[in-house]
Amino acid sequence: PAYQIDLSNPGTAATDPVNVWTVIPEGFEVVQASDGGAFNATSRSVGWKLSGLTAGGSKALTLKLRSVAP
Repeated sequence: PAYQIDLSNPGTAATDPVNVWTVIPEGFEVVQASDGGAFNATSRSVGWKLSGLTAGGSKALTLKLRSVAP
């Protein structure tokens, strides 16, 4: 399955750099993470380090997983 994480900055100023993390449930493995997302096997998470969001800006991060358990 593919998942999307939507980020938005409704403010009037740009953000500082943004770190985004999501935990991968047991029984799944990461196939692909957009925008340089990196899998950490110890914490079973994928993390992204973004330079920030512009005022009123948005960003969509995608993650593809594969089931490895029945």
